[in-house]
Amino acid sequence: MPLTRRTEIALEAEATLFISLHHDSSQKQYFSTWQFEGRTLPYSDTFHGYSIFVSARSKWAAKSRELATYLGQALHSEGLTPSLHHAEPIPGESRKVLDGNLGTFEFGELAVLKSATMPALLLEAGIIVNRYEEQSIQAGLYHPKVVAALVTAIDRYCNRRW
Repeated sequence: MPLTRRTEIALEAEATLFISLHHDSSQKQYFSTWQFEGRTLPYSDTFHGYSIFVSARSKWAAKSRELATYLGQALHSEGLTPSLHHAEPIPGESRKVLDGNLGTFEFGELAVLKSATMPALLLEAGIIVNRYEEQSIQAGLYHPKVVAALVTAIDRYCNRRW
């Protein structure tokens, strides 16, 4: 499905918010390999945590940033930490940090943020190539915290609106 189709579906459903959920990775220069169950696999334990992206170019920029702030606060309250590796001054990164404590970034070129017709953000919930974070995710310890934070942030955002 083309990325822009996702925001079209949200518009057709008359959604008032758009949140795109992902797992993050790392730049290739941070990868190493290890042996796991007889296979050689890539990993990067250099970074861990979540990142939240919004677009400053959107007509919904202020509302998107407000939602991102609520989400960063809620993720922090769940004991999760932001990853600031997207701010590194290297090719493929160099994203503008909006709030380092909350893990929010400006990245207006993301397709789902460019095409959204409502307040929108993209959440990189965790770094799946980090072996310890992957174990936490697979053990079922990580996602309940992310879900609780999303519910808290959305509830706070919606209650401030009405």
